[in-house]
Amino acid sequence: MVNVVLVKKLKERIETLVKDFLLPTNVDGHDHKAPQVVSGFLSESKQSPVADPQEIKAELPAVVVRFLRENDGRQANIVKIRVIVITYSEDEQNGWIDSLNVSNRIKIGLKRDPIIDDRFQIDDESFETEQPDEQPFPEWATYITFDVLIPQVQSEFDWGVFYK
Repeated sequence: MVNVVLVKKLKERIETLVKDFLLPTNVDGHDHKAPQVVSGFLSESKQSPVADPQEIKAELPAVVVRFLRENDGRQANIVKIRVIVITYSEDEQNGWIDSLNVSNRIKIGLKRDPIIDDRFQIDDESFETEQPDEQPFPEWATYITFDVLIPQVQSEFDWGVFYK
């Protein structure tokens, strides 16, 4: 439950960080739009009820906030988050730039204010940004991964009974 709340709150924060971008889109009837921000996985949309499966595409640009894993250690409970920025551009030479710019805006915004919902703390030294070598033209992706410290569950068991 805590991980779900974390992803939801990160999604809300990232929405405020990217709302002013106007980027090329693959959505019919629109030239540019702000990235949609979703949690978990990006769903695909059909242009018509009889659309060819090859024509079913996700609406871009988009930002996906995804839980990767949790490490509940003795000293801290750390969640690894991946943010995937996907943009659309038919410019073969510069298409990657929009994806990287959105990623940088997200990273800077989260590092400036690393406390989420007064209970989660982003580890501002854990950020990694990556653009894969292979890009599915005309879609461009950049990945950001980082750690978030979340509240640790405390045992209610009275360990003192073993040490009497």
